[in-house]
Amino acid sequence: MATFPTTVFRAPAKAFEGLLANGRTNRIDSKVVLTAAGINAGRFVCWHAGDDDQGARLPTTAAEVQNNNAMGVSILDVTKMNPDGSVGGKTQVNEPLAALRDGEIWVLVEEAVTPASLVYVRITESSGGAGDTGKFRASNDSGKAVIAYGFKYMTSTSGAGLALLSVKIPQGNVALPTA
Repeated sequence: MATFPTTVFRAPAKAFEGLLANGRTNRIDSKVVLTAAGINAGRFVCWHAGDDDQGARLPTTAAEVQNNNAMGVSILDVTKMNPDGSVGGKTQVNEPLAALRDGEIWVLVEEAVTPASLVYVRITESSGGAGDTGKFRASNDSGKAVIAYGFKYMTSTSGAGLALLSVKIPQGNVALPTA
């Protein structure tokens, strides 16, 4: 008679930053990383004036988040995962990047969020070399983050942690409200 293990030694994570959720139909665009430092999974990505149409960068101004520059959220590249199951490195400059334009994705938020929270995107690092540009949060952090339209938190967190984010980037010349 076969025996089976009765103990689980490691509880797998429910999700990872940049992991697609819910198995529904998603709209994903192929881009190329143009940010010199690379781009982590689960970050807001946008087009910069003067770049090739397929180039993706992290945002550095409010206009790149709130105007028609938004491209979506960078999706986890499973080839960048470590053998222990943790998320490894960034997608480096000139490497291909998948960006979620319409669907649901897990992101690592910087503070507590609820489905009623507005979605803000960081455009300025929180402190020197923090590397958190493009991350999501629920407040403007003294002007270092701006409201992003077409995004909604689907789950709550009690602090920094994984939250499910619904993404629906507006199409065409959309006049977005300003906050």
